[in-house]
Amino acid sequence: MNFDNELMYEMLMDSTSGDFGWVDADCFVLDPSLWSELLADIDETTSAHAAFTYEPLGFAKTPLVMWSRNIRKPLADTGTTLNSYAQVPTNAGRISPYAISRVAGQHQLDALGDVLGREDDGSLSPHDGLLDIYANGRTVNSRNRAGAVGWFGPDMPRTGWLIDTPILAEAVLRQNGLRARRLSEGNRQITDRIIHVGASGYRQRMRNEGASNEYLARFRLTDLFEVLLADELSDRGLSEHYAELSARQADQLASEAGIASDEIKGYAQSMLRDHGLDMEKLRADHRMGFLF
Repeated sequence: MNFDNELMYEMLMDSTSGDFGWVDADCFVLDPSLWSELLADIDETTSAHAAFTYEPLGFAKTPLVMWSRNIRKPLADTGTTLNSYAQVPTNAGRISPYAISRVAGQHQLDALGDVLGREDDGSLSPHDGLLDIYANGRTVNSRNRAGAVGWFGPDMPRTGWLIDTPILAEAVLRQNGLRARRLSEGNRQITDRIIHVGASGYRQRMRNEGASNEYLARFRLTDLFEVLLADELSDRGLSEHYAELSARQADQLASEAGIASDEIKGYAQSMLRDHGLDMEKLRADHRMGFLF
């Protein structure tokens, strides 16, 4: 069974009493001081210490975050969880096809409207973390709505919206005077302090459902890292399944992007270099040896 971070957040909140946190498997912390900042005492007006935030309102993003124990009461009082929400149950954007979003009640919709704002027609204003759902089950950030026209064909309509994890919870917390504190300068997800390649589970589901190569190109760094990490683990003799994973993913890279197996390391290094990373510093970090 596949467990996504939405389910894990709810399990952590239900089974712990203090502060609690989460780090995605595809989030690499390069600067140890970031852990000290993340795990520092959380003051009474802060909902979370988060590596990244949704902008412009500064809601915590899920890849690397430590939640305060102070969020429990306002969320419990409003029946809100750290999960994705929609108008009707949907598995759009979820890793597992059996994982279903929660349904927003009127009091939660009111909180969203108060914090996000509304358009002239009463709909929620476009925002980072508010996702448009299309008839094919794919999602697009509502702030990219104009540029997404025709991505899935000229006749593919929008059918609803999805509030990404944990936007609705953060809207409720904002009404209660709690705000997340971001730890990453400039909100960049690939820096010399941290690398978040992102969307590893969602990417594979989109591939299985026949997404176009243009759409899958959004996840290229994830593909590259998966091959290189699987090779590293296979070389250590941990499991024969890693060699199978590497071979399958390398074949997909070759067919989708024309990247041959012997080009994968160079391609990944080039992408990181383009993001401004210090490659010599990265090379000296033994944890990142799989890249070289």
